[in-house]
Amino acid sequence: FDRALEEREIGWAARYSSVRQSACLSLTFMAIYLVLGTWYFFRHTDWALNDTLLFTIYTITTVGYGNHEIPDTPGVQLFIIFFVFIGIATLTIMVAQVYQCVALETTRAQYSRDKAELSRKRQNRSSHLATSTSSGINGIA
Repeated sequence: FDRALEEREIGWAARYSSVRQSACLSLTFMAIYLVLGTWYFFRHTDWALNDTLLFTIYTITTVGYGNHEIPDTPGVQLFIIFFVFIGIATLTIMVAQVYQCVALETTRAQYSRDKAELSRKRQNRSSHLATSTSSGINGIA
């Protein structure tokens, strides 16, 4: 059982490091992507900054309330097409990476509980053996 816990800890540490790094990279890329999209729409439309950020988030998350009048220029429409495709893929990857971090953290918490339980059992066993040994010795003497 000790060996299995040890192997689980080693596997968890390797996966957690990799997943955490990927999740941080995904979150950073998403933040930069939102800033770039907001900047582009702010420069090429007559919307206020908060409207451009709102439109950027609506577009990536595919909510699309339709409360913005999208310009008819081919450049903006082409940008929106590519922005949506890349944004949806990025959002999906980001959510998956964050989910993996949460799942691995749950695994780590379970490992900590298992390790504490094993330690408690060992202590109980050791104290029980020490008590039975000392009472056996006292009974003989």
